Amino acid sequence: MSEEENINQSPDDNHASTVENKTVDQLQNEKMEVQKHPHHVTHKKKWGEYLLEFFMLFLAVFLGFVAENVREGQVEKAKEKEYMVSLLSDLKQDTISANRTIFANRLLIAGEDSTLHFLSANLHSQDTAEMALVYFYKYCIYSTFIRISDGTISQLKNNGGLRLLKNQEVINYINQYYNELVIAKQQEAAINEFLNTIDKQAGEIFNYTGNKKFIDSSNSSEKNVYDLPHSLLISWLTHGTPTMLATDIKDLSPFMSNMSYQVGLMSTYILNLKTLKKQATDLMQLIKKEYHLENE
Repeated sequence: MSEEENINQSPDDNHASTVENKTVDQLQNEKMEVQKHPHHVTHKKKWGEYLLEFFMLFLAVFLGFVAENVREGQVEKAKEKEYMVSLLSDLKQDTISANRTIFANRLLIAGEDSTLHFLSANLHSQDTAEMALVYFYKYCIYSTFIRISDGTISQLKNNGGLRLLKNQEVINYINQYYNELVIAKQQEAAINEFLNTIDKQAGEIFNYTGNKKFIDSSNSSEKNVYDLPHSLLISWLTHGTPTMLATDIKDLSPFMSNMSYQVGLMSTYILNLKTLKKQATDLMQLIKKEYHLENE
């Protein structure tokens, strides 16, 4: 190319010439530099790292499970002791009530025996007949039963509370005590049934109509009739009015037989109350020992 031609070339022609003069390798390198993107190197985990991650996850779940079990165990243990404190209080009240009920039923039995004695005597005598009525009405138509504080034991038996108890001996004692309570309730039902029978028969034996003041005054008393003095009851009688509607032993025999059977029921009831009281005492001692409640 001549000098004159070089002078006449435009700048664009110079640039094109420069591009033409570049080697193919240079152009390829420039293209690669433009298209090249940075990239991150991926780290391939070893099996040991996967194992460590699994172990850490397992340990976290396991410790959470253990912590929850410990918490539930503490809650159940506290609830168990709460039940035992409450049951201990109920048992104390039961033993007090058992003592009172035993005493009252012994008194009623003694009074029924006296009534049977007067009914077996000469009822044609006004004094004997009046004493038979007084003793019958004072001792033979009332029942005195134990007042059981069964709130705690009912929760334990009926609301699944027994599952909280860890001591099998305590559970066995509670079940035995509960069974005695059931027997006591059955005996009380039988006693009441015979009381109703005797009371109906008495209406055909004693002259209630002629001694209405005696009946009304006795029923309106604020105290138990068997706590009232004999002299007060006798003063309410309508003296001179026939006291008995029946005096023949044949007519009295079914009535007296039922009274005798009633005495037997009450005697058996007392024996059950003694057993109940002993079981309550044994259970209290066991609870105090096992749950460290000696000061309760």
